[in-house]
Amino acid sequence: MVVVPPMSKLTWVDRKHHELLSPRGARALNLSTMIYPLSRKEIPMETILERCCGIDVHKKTITACLLVSKPQEKPKKTVRTFTTMTRDLFACKDWLESEKCTHVALESTGVYWKPVFNILEESMEVILANARDIKNVPGRKTDVKDCEWIAQLLRHGLIKGSFIPPQTHP
Repeated sequence: MVVVPPMSKLTWVDRKHHELLSPRGARALNLSTMIYPLSRKEIPMETILERCCGIDVHKKTITACLLVSKPQEKPKKTVRTFTTMTRDLFACKDWLESEKCTHVALESTGVYWKPVFNILEESMEVILANARDIKNVPGRKTDVKDCEWIAQLLRHGLIKGSFIPPQTHP
């Protein structure tokens, strides 16, 4: 048996392991019963899309991350920020079309996704992702990290689109 250090000396991850693996009130753990990953080696996931973009939508700006690569290669990442003015949304559309982007995933809270969706849906497959379903690990969050995460999830086919009712035209 090994004595576990006080909770204040453990990192956040260690605390979670400590809480999950030790019986309530216990001061010692049997290390033979603990299961830790043998290595931090990344296991490659299957690439579904070769050209895709993740977009983080806000009231005044959108941040887009375009990933382009062959299935077994590391993707080339390009990140750009646009305002939500109509001319900039069309500039974003022109940029994605020039890069031959086939799929786009949007993540937005509120209704700010609607103009972006309406402009992009004519020329590519657009998926509206629920922010709850694609949330990233806790920690420092930036628009760039968010759009990169969305693009990675989309690239591997891990985003389920939200239901958007079809438009009815009179």
